[in-house]
Amino acid sequence: ENSMVSSVSLETFLSKNKKILSFIDALPSELKVGPWSPVAYIVVFGYAAFVIATCKTAFLSRIVIASASVQSNSWLQVFRFFWGFYALGLSACMYQETGIWPFFSYTVTSWNLMAFRFLSAYF
Repeated sequence: ENSMVSSVSLETFLSKNKKILSFIDALPSELKVGPWSPVAYIVVFGYAAFVIATCKTAFLSRIVIASASVQSNSWLQVFRFFWGFYALGLSACMYQETGIWPFFSYTVTSWNLMAFRFLSAYF
């Protein structure tokens, strides 16, 4: 295969990282097996409904804030710029090494959102 990016299957990724997931063995079986609790459905769908319901307000407040032309310190702008590209570089290296699977985790998703947030000040 002549692909520049090596992709790793989920099974391979999990087998190489058993130490990371070893805490799951300590959990009771009722937390690992079976259907979701009805409360979990309510929380997830309630959170999604809140985000959708407040989306318009968030976009309108961004326009108001952007039109205020608030400038931050120059050292903070430099920090945002370099930290944003550093985070994107780490994500690119991780994708090259392990494939797409880590991007489905909350941690990596929040890391990428933070990078885009830092870099959004320049667009």
